[in-house]
Amino acid sequence: MINNRGGFVQFRGWQSLLITFGFLLLLYFITRGLYYILSLLALPLLLATIILKYQVILNFFKGLGDIFQRSPVLGIGAGLLVAFLHPFVVAFLFFRAYAQFKSGRTQEEVEQQKMGEYVDYEEVNEAVDTDTLLEELNREKRKEEDELNYWDLLDDDKSKK
Repeated sequence: MINNRGGFVQFRGWQSLLITFGFLLLLYFITRGLYYILSLLALPLLLATIILKYQVILNFFKGLGDIFQRSPVLGIGAGLLVAFLHPFVVAFLFFRAYAQFKSGRTQEEVEQQKMGEYVDYEEVNEAVDTDTLLEELNREKRKEEDELNYWDLLDDDKSKK
């Protein structure tokens, strides 16, 4: 390790390779452990996904079928990836079904609250004459426009004073 004037440590050759190898090894062990844990939980997560929202699984396989129809080679590759990484796919489908289930439930609760509440209101028996109201608004608008001097907006000398 060599220290620069700025205090930043630079790694040379073998040191950077060693750190990269260590990082990739750590990443490998984390991924392998996660794969093992998710493979143990795959069946319960799949059953929970079916119970929560089975349409998620159907839509996933429809999408896989669409990929296969567009490009058979890509479809075969995607199918092999799904088979090899099935614990991650099942976990993804479970979290997607759970999110849809929760959002649907929240939507239903909001709609029930809207339907269950009444809004207080007062009936107004006074008739409003729209013609006079419109004339009054136009009169106020013309008055404001008459008071506004556009030359003052363009004159820089007055604005600096």
